[in-house]
Amino acid sequence: MKTNYFKILMPFIAIMIAIAGSFATQAAEKKISGPETGYYGTNWWSPCARTAQCVSPGAIMCTAIYGGQTYNCYGKLDPNDTSCTLVLYRP
Repeated sequence: MKTNYFKILMPFIAIMIAIAGSFATQAAEKKISGPETGYYGTNWWSPCARTAQCVSPGAIMCTAIYGGQTYNCYGKLDPNDTSCTLVLYRP
């Protein structure tokens, strides 16, 4: 009689553990990080001369307006870099 209960309850317990595990491992939503410094240049010899505030991740590329022109802003992979190649976005 005890083996009959064991044969019936064991698959049920395994299914319940599987369901509980699937809910416990749901991926977390991506959260917007704090402001990042975006860089843009108004001429070719200083591509990272000016700064703007950007937030990543987002849907719209970070831009800045200077002198009536719109510039795309890029971030630095390392603060000591002289080039700006990291694409930054705004929400």
